[in-house]
Amino acid sequence: MFKHFYISGNPNAGKTSFFNQICGTHLKTGNYDGVTTSIQQKTIEYNTKSFTFYDLPGTYSLQPRSEDEKVATEKIKNIQQNSLVVYIAPLQNLRQDLLLFYQIKNLGLPIILVLQESKHNSIDVEQLSKALGIPVFFQKNVQKIDSFLKAIFKKNTKTDTAHPSKEMGYLSIYQNIDRVLKVSQYQQDQQNNTLQDSLHKLSTHPILGIVLFCIVLLGLFQLLFTFSDYPIAFIEYSFEKTSLLSAHLFENHWFSRLLSQAIIPGIAGVVVFIPQIAFLFFILEWLSQSGYLPRASFLMNGLFTKIGLTGNAMIPMVSAHACAVPAIMATRTIADPKKRLISNLVIPFLSCSARLPVYVLLITLVIPSGLFLGLSYKSWALFLLYFLSIFTTALAAFILSKTVTPISTSPQKNITQLPALRWPEIYKVCVVVFTQCKRFVLEAGKYIFFASIILWFLASNGPNMSFYKTSEPQIEHSYLAIAGKAIEPVIKPLGYNWKIGVGIISSFAAREVFVGSMAAIYGMSDENEQGLIHAMRQDVFEDGSSVYSLATGMSLLVFYALALQCISTIAVVKKETKTFKWPLLQFLGMTTLAIFCAKITYVLFS
Repeated sequence: MFKHFYISGNPNAGKTSFFNQICGTHLKTGNYDGVTTSIQQKTIEYNTKSFTFYDLPGTYSLQPRSEDEKVATEKIKNIQQNSLVVYIAPLQNLRQDLLLFYQIKNLGLPIILVLQESKHNSIDVEQLSKALGIPVFFQKNVQKIDSFLKAIFKKNTKTDTAHPSKEMGYLSIYQNIDRVLKVSQYQQDQQNNTLQDSLHKLSTHPILGIVLFCIVLLGLFQLLFTFSDYPIAFIEYSFEKTSLLSAHLFENHWFSRLLSQAIIPGIAGVVVFIPQIAFLFFILEWLSQSGYLPRASFLMNGLFTKIGLTGNAMIPMVSAHACAVPAIMATRTIADPKKRLISNLVIPFLSCSARLPVYVLLITLVIPSGLFLGLSYKSWALFLLYFLSIFTTALAAFILSKTVTPISTSPQKNITQLPALRWPEIYKVCVVVFTQCKRFVLEAGKYIFFASIILWFLASNGPNMSFYKTSEPQIEHSYLAIAGKAIEPVIKPLGYNWKIGVGIISSFAAREVFVGSMAAIYGMSDENEQGLIHAMRQDVFEDGSSVYSLATGMSLLVFYALALQCISTIAVVKKETKTFKWPLLQFLGMTTLAIFCAKITYVLFS
């Protein structure tokens, strides 16, 4: 009896989707390489017996081109006893996908074939099973644990019937594949889908495709500001009322201040950004599952080669707009070690979702209202920040490609498989959105929450007893102010005061904490976003000039766009490069560049 099931196949074959359906998990799926970069496993108890399923990274053959493919091929070649390989193959790409299938089968491993049906293709499953000599199923019939196990044991696949075959060359394998497909009456629908063909040509056109990509990004940012305003306003109103109510429950008591000025605002500081984060992830996942993002990746292959990267870096870089940590881990699909290292070093330049709360606060604060070419100035500002991050990433990659010592002299040829364009499944998109929002709340949220409480304590206490003699303690004399004023001489040339310095220091734990820091400093009695913005606009220097002028705001936006302020990113780069050298150089380089560009921006807008 089989106890271990290894789900294998080409990239974009649907392995992780099948794993999720069988195991009831919600792992990330996608229409491109690099979604699964390590082995995922899940043990299921069924009828008092344990069965373990393994989701292997996708690979095109048993000759690995990259780190993730090496992980998959080594596991396949060392599969233990009582194990079965479950090979997933889409029906529309069957000839190409059966290459790896034959290589695994020729190792003598027990294997079954699970086909994903397609309305434009057909095959005789019984004839295919006889021709291959192994059980073959359609995925719809075995996508639940009970139906899968019943089908497997009904076919009575045995481990002792599998014997290694003589190693076959690619030509011999494809000759066998063609013979098997002919016997199985495999047919592909030759009728062109006019709409899909037109969309494919448009999305991959060297000029129109880039224009379309820019339009998609601009539309995303416009919708982000338009539709997220309503739930944000409701969340702010609800927490403001809750805070006021809690302040009256225990009047003149420290717990009342802790609850109304720290705990509730801390929770609000997490929840208020969920609409924006959810909307961003929804659009990115929608574009991913529709098949558009792989085409954008294909479109950028030529450009990526010119700047010293590979086309396989495109998808990690797109996903980096959500979070740099999994994006850096996804670079394991890049075969050339030098290009993989460069990708790890430049990916943090791309604007992740952690920067989004900072962008939204500062853009709302300093960018005036108005329209240009039908879009608001705020949408254009956000678009330009993302453009700056992409431009800086490309420039840094080009410079590093000329300066980093080559690590590998045998780069592998990049292979890109474009999936069919399709209408995404709302349920799958929503599952990913929920998972990512949950991750934001549990990971970034805990930093925001605890930072809010710590900042409240530092803002509400000072070293001198005179600090406590007034009914409303002056924050200028608090511990928080002392820390900010200590670095004020360093940041003053950028147009920043000590309060901004506090925000910069605190946001090294997580960029989003900058917003909580500003709330702790300015919003002691009014934590909603509009109240915070109003308080920040009233802040002035000693000469009476506004602290948050357009020059200061733009300088701060540029600083946050370029600076590396994420402990998690530094940790994962160290893990991937296996040394402190590269993350240290990365941190120093990005911070120096951020300060330099912020200074130039401040001077220009002044």
